[in-house]
Amino acid sequence: MRNKIRRKVFTTIFCLVCNVFVFVDKGLVDNINNFDNFKTFKDLCENKDQVSNDIRHTVEELLLVTRTSDCTIAQEKLSKARYLPFNNRGISNLLPLSFFPNFTKLNLTSNQIVDIKPLKKLTKLTELGISDNNISDISPLRNLTNLTTLSASRNQIVDVSPLKNRSCYKVVEQIKSEKNRKLIPIDK
Repeated sequence: MRNKIRRKVFTTIFCLVCNVFVFVDKGLVDNINNFDNFKTFKDLCENKDQVSNDIRHTVEELLLVTRTSDCTIAQEKLSKARYLPFNNRGISNLLPLSFFPNFTKLNLTSNQIVDIKPLKKLTKLTELGISDNNISDISPLRNLTNLTTLSASRNQIVDVSPLKNRSCYKVVEQIKSEKNRKLIPIDK
């Protein structure tokens, strides 16, 4: 009798734990996918509890930079801004920056960034600082034709060929000369 009760209790607890993990995992996936539902930074900001923690952290840091907790004011300030000093913020997700295509200068140095794909929408960028992160793929920078200055040292960049045929050879040389892993030559 006692074993039956223990078995039922164990089975019940096990089922509850399994359901919690399934719910949490599904929730995290849904939160990440929800980003596409937001058309403006204001929408994202007002619903930041519906996205992953890394996106939420970036939104919160943008609010700190703009010195406001009002999402409308933050969107207005960031939409007008041309330069964003966003270094040393502990951010890893750049998706919220994709709402602001007018940035011409962006400092993302000393964060925890791996993926820079959201930057490909920032076609007006002329200066970009991404040093001291965990970036290995710089191909999203390929079509940033206005980019003339790039600081990308102390990353895991191996292949600089995405910047081939660019007029900013000093950018490529700077990446080659800094502490990145073994690089693939640009002329391959």
